Amino acid sequence: MVLSHEDSTEVDPHPYWYAHVIRIFHAEVRHVGPASKSLAPRKMVFFWVRWFGRDLKHRAGWKAKRLHRVGFVDSEDSEAFGFLDPADVIRAVHMLPAFAYRRTSDLLAPSIARQPDDNDEDWVYYYVGMFVDRDMFMRYVGGGVGHKGLWHALVSVLEATRLMICGEADALDAKDDVAGPGLEGGAVALEADVGAPNTLEELISKGLEVEAQCAEEDDWEDLSNEED
Repeated sequence: MVLSHEDSTEVDPHPYWYAHVIRIFHAEVRHVGPASKSLAPRKMVFFWVRWFGRDLKHRAGWKAKRLHRVGFVDSEDSEAFGFLDPADVIRAVHMLPAFAYRRTSDLLAPSIARQPDDNDEDWVYYYVGMFVDRDMFMRYVGGGVGHKGLWHALVSVLEATRLMICGEADALDAKDDVAGPGLEGGAVALEADVGAPNTLEELISKGLEVEAQCAEEDDWEDLSNEED
């Protein structure tokens, strides 16, 4: 999984992109041209990957109480395959085959991109195992120690906070728009915005007013005025 590169205006944006690693290459690369600083070969490691696409027709996430569902991008799509810098990879992901939808050979012709025992077929869908361990769970809740900051994750932090405070899906209201900056282009990976706040406390310190309000209570707590 890598950080997503989705425009903030997209419907139901997701913080991560997912890919299947086909091969890991260890190459000796020589940089030539006017910008070259050395002609000596340098070792470069990169991944050859097959991209998953999210099933946007499938309701998923905290409110839907369902795992996110993905499937391989059709091989006729120009972005079905790609290369990744290992430094952009966050961690491995537990993908659970959606057995009810069975397998198909329509997405890709016989190819070395599959393992021999796959019999030239793919599972139509996979579910993203977000509960496989604590680290993975915190990737979707937000606020994990050492995790890179994401605007998407901050939204998840606020959503999770209101669930903990009130036990209801609509208990917390952030008055300001916390959508991240719009990013356009065809890049396959994006490094974290190190300037974005990583925790709810940092978010508050940057001046975002957040109110926690429970439906069963008339009073509300203004977290932005909370003292350390």
